[in-house]
Formats: sequence, structure tokens, C-alpha cells
Amino acid sequence: MGKGLEFAKKFGLITAGVLIMAFSMSMFMVPNKIAAGGVSGFATVLHYVMSLPTGATIFVINLPLFLMAIRRFGKTFALITLYASFLTSIAVDYIPVPVLTTDPMLASVFGGVVMGVGLGIIERNGGNTGGTYLAAKLLQQFLPFISVAWVMFFIDCLVVLLSALCFSWELGMFSMVALYVSTKVMDMIVEGPGSARMVYVISDQADAISRRIMDEMERGVTHLSAKGGYTGNEKGMIMCVLESNKELTRLKSIVKEEDLRAFVVVNTASEVMGEGFKSHE
Repeated sequence: MGKGLEFAKKFGLITAGVLIMAFSMSMFMVPNKIAAGGVSGFATVLHYVMSLPTGATIFVINLPLFLMAIRRFGKTFALITLYASFLTSIAVDYIPVPVLTTDPMLASVFGGVVMGVGLGIIERNGGNTGGTYLAAKLLQQFLPFISVAWVMFFIDCLVVLLSALCFSWELGMFSMVALYVSTKVMDMIVEGPGSARMVYVISDQADAISRRIMDEMERGVTHLSAKGGYTGNEKGMIMCVLESNKELTRLKSIVKEEDLRAFVVVNTASEVMGEGFKSHE
């Protein structure tokens, strides 16, 4: 598959994922005051408290995060994220869809499932809608001792708490249910079964790639010695074990940004034990 066709396929899937996520908000979340964390949840609260349009609020909140993220993550990643956020705001505010239920329990469960599917498709294809993830990555520059996952969890909990204070504690609990369901469904789609991967990267930019993997993905790498069989030249080679397809997508993006001529081998790891994975028994 050519690069142009591959990009078009990923772009189309990201678009589909964004629309699915936006429809989950319009059909389930926003009409039932379910604020399932993140920027979308915060925008839902502001929609009812200040009568602000939900989609436009999502985009306005995300915009400064994109501007700060361009330097750290690169223009390509930032532009794709900006596109996803802009399409989300348009779909939520201007594409009419029916409200499927007024029961908050059904809305939190089914809304969480649909949102998780959309987010999973976006993440699996290298996209991102911004929001909590970008905020967590940017905050981690000032709090390097805390993982991105914990920063995201803290932000999401604050949004859920805000919804409980502004709406009711019962709706706050339903929001927590929706957040849990969407996260689990997204992880299931992104990671899939047998998701551990062992990756070998042979590149003249091995040092730069390994630094970014450690800094941006918080994964350890091992440097190996390698020599070209034909040329006899020494080559930089690193080995890294990843926990999910989501991490693999991010690693491949880093490799492409650092060295388009890099040689990458990906194997499925049936079992991994050690720091960051399952403990030794």
C-alpha cells in the first residue's frame, strides 16, 4: 500500500472515529448531563451552567493546548489533533441526531460504549482529539515524577467531581460509570488480544529514537550491537517491549520522524515479565 493510500485510509478512519465519538455525546451524554471526564465533560458542564455550545467550547478549550503542543509533538501530530477537535465541535453542534434515551444509566453505559469505540478507532490510527491527553503531556513537563496516565486520571476525576457539584451526586456517579466504560472499550479496541510487542529498530539515529521512547513513552530500551552483513558497517540497534498497539503506533511515529530509512521489526511477545509488565512469579 502506497504512503498516500495508507494516509488516506488512516485519515478516513480517524474521521469515522471522531464522528462516532461526537454522536455518543449528542445521542447520550450531553442531553442527560453525563460529563465523562476530559474536555468534552467540562464542555458539557459549561453548556448547562453558562449556556455555551458544547462543540465550540471543546474547540476553544483545546486551541491553546494545540499551540503549546506543536513545539513538543511536531506539526503533523498537532494538525491531525486540531482537525479531530474541529470536526468534533462541528458534529456535536451542527449534525442533528436523535436522543436515544433519557435514562441516565442507559446513557452512561451505552454512551460510554459508543464513545470508547470512537476513541479506540482514533487512537489505533495514530490520531488524538487533544483534551486530557495533551494537557497531561504538557503538565508532565512540570511534574516529571508523575506518569501521564495518573495526570489524566486526576483531570478526569476533577471534571466528574465538578459535574457532581453542578448537577447532582447521582449524575456524577453516572459520569464515572461512563468514563470507566469508555476507557475499557477504548483499551479493548486499541490493544486487542495478545497485545505485547517486541520491537527492534536499526537506525543511524538510534540514540535520538531511544531518548524519545524513554522521555515520551516512558518505556525502557536496550541498545544492541549490529553490523551490516553486506557493508560491514556498524549500525545502531535498539530493542523495546511495548504493552499495546497504541504504544506501537506512537513508537512508529517517533521512528518515522527521526529516520525514514530506519529498519523496524515487530514481533508478538506471548509473555512479558519485569518492570512495567507482569511481576515474576
